[in-house]
Amino acid sequence: MVEIRITYETLFDLLRREKNREELQELDEDFYEQVLAYLKEKEAILNRKEDTSYFSAEKEKMKIQFQNIRRLVKELYERREKKVINIALVKARTGSDVIDTSALLPCELEFFSEMVDLFAKYKGDILDSVIHLKEFNGVMKKIGENRRLKAISDEEVSYEAEDPEESDSGYASPTVHFNKPSVAAGKRDSNPQAVQAMQEKDSIVKKIKIVEYLPKFLGRQGQILGPYEKDTFVELDATIADLLVKKGRAELA
Repeated sequence: MVEIRITYETLFDLLRREKNREELQELDEDFYEQVLAYLKEKEAILNRKEDTSYFSAEKEKMKIQFQNIRRLVKELYERREKKVINIALVKARTGSDVIDTSALLPCELEFFSEMVDLFAKYKGDILDSVIHLKEFNGVMKKIGENRRLKAISDEEVSYEAEDPEESDSGYASPTVHFNKPSVAAGKRDSNPQAVQAMQEKDSIVKKIKIVEYLPKFLGRQGQILGPYEKDTFVELDATIADLLVKKGRAELA
């Protein structure tokens, strides 16, 4: 069982010190465990059923204090979080082995290490690549890949591929869109039978033959579809299949 060594007053004092000092302040290693136990203890008192007018008045005061404690803890956490991020940024930029991490709690030390790795990764993938005239890798490649994926929904659907030779990236970029339904169409959709018909259509799949290479794209439920090679037979959602046929990317099998 955690020994509770904090009070409302000590929490207020800890926050004041963290706000007024630039460096990260030292806390007990089990600080958050103490806070959790402290809040649970307060909650247990609030949940007691007492009918006396004295207890009711005290309970109202405790409710306010309970909310204030949570507010203090939140602000303390966020101020420490910013300091940990700044320390990690300095470490990633300088690579120094003399960064003082003694005031970090165990959970903050793990956060610090992950942030150092993340900052270093982005710096290496982007800044170092540009400065040293290297090809982009990692992060930039992923960004490029994400740009080639489009969500397929009722209003916006990929796929119209550019000629790879005309594209700066050398990859096809999905740009096909569904037209948004008109007001009249919206009125028709309010008909229960029309709605049911649309739902049934959404559940239908069609078999099509891909007539030219299609890179990866996102399906209507967010799933990744493709890539599909030329002359490949696939079964896709009827809406997507019809769109690909309409755009000349596929034909009905």
